[in-house]
Amino acid sequence: KKTKICFVSVFAYPLFNPEFKGAVGGGGAELQMSLIAKGLAAKPEFDVNFVVLDWGQVKQEVICGVKLWPAYRRGRGLLNLLKAPTQLVSTLLKINPDVVVCRAAGVESGLCGIYAQMTGKKFVYSVAHDDDLSGRFFRGLRGKLFKYGFFHANAMVAQTEDQLVAIEKMSFKKKPQVSLIKNSFPLNKIVGNGNKDFILWVGRGAADKRPEVFLRLAKDFPQEKFVMIMPRAEEAVWTSVSSALKNIPNLEFKERLPLAEVEEYFARAKAFVNTSSSEGFPNTFLQAMAANVPILSLSVDPDGFLVKYQAGLVAINDYTVLKANLGRLLAENGLGAELSAKAAIYMYEQHNIEKNLEKWENVLSV
Repeated sequence: KKTKICFVSVFAYPLFNPEFKGAVGGGGAELQMSLIAKGLAAKPEFDVNFVVLDWGQVKQEVICGVKLWPAYRRGRGLLNLLKAPTQLVSTLLKINPDVVVCRAAGVESGLCGIYAQMTGKKFVYSVAHDDDLSGRFFRGLRGKLFKYGFFHANAMVAQTEDQLVAIEKMSFKKKPQVSLIKNSFPLNKIVGNGNKDFILWVGRGAADKRPEVFLRLAKDFPQEKFVMIMPRAEEAVWTSVSSALKNIPNLEFKERLPLAEVEEYFARAKAFVNTSSSEGFPNTFLQAMAANVPILSLSVDPDGFLVKYQAGLVAINDYTVLKANLGRLLAENGLGAELSAKAAIYMYEQHNIEKNLEKWENVLSV
């Protein structure tokens, strides 16, 4: 008998069908869930299902061996807010998975927890961000639902050693099985045409991503070309960045691109800059490493790997150091290649999707 798995990651549909123009989404959490789902679907012992939003796509689809289930339409109206949770649980009951997996600090995780409690099935919560463990997302009605799911998970997957330690310190009525599985990525390289044209930044338009720091960097290096890819998230951030762009002629801005096009930008980048105040383990780090692009981080260094493996340069949350690091990277021949080579070794050891799928199989056993 196959083990029936169901991933719930409602904004992941564009990662399965990028040609479908009516859908949006596909961030780091969704990318990880889609990669793991596709990998497991290739194994004969799993029946892999995936719940996404209903964008008007075909109702019954199998893509890369994964059965896709549209659960509910996106919307903020009161009727939709009342219907969506019922439709999600109803979809889970229809699929009837042995194991349900969620990687979202929101209502979906609570509903997955409720499904597991109702049916006696297994619920696995996969941590997406350090803030999942801080209590920040436990506030309000939506937060209470997430908290319910979080504390009723049978198993948890941490991205980093730091997350593992944080979970171990938390109080549970019944301690979940906790595993460390670092973010996974295919090891085939992102290959460009050899031209390295610009400094790259990729992230959501949210305050904790601190895009304004990248704008400042572009102003301080007017002779260099900069590219920012930033899907709209928080309106205040979007307004601020949009206004500032008018005065930065050496910065090219893209709002939202399919994953394949984002990877084309990585293939042409001289450096990738991360300015976030906090993260889990950014998928953009994996994309940069896969494209042999050196990483410059303002403050984020999950488990200290950039320093420990000499896989990138970290500015200890100091803009002056970030600016100096970029200047050094541009001036020193061979520094970028040296950082990228060491990052490739780290990536092969820690983020090899084939090795990590074996770890996921252990977590998903029933």
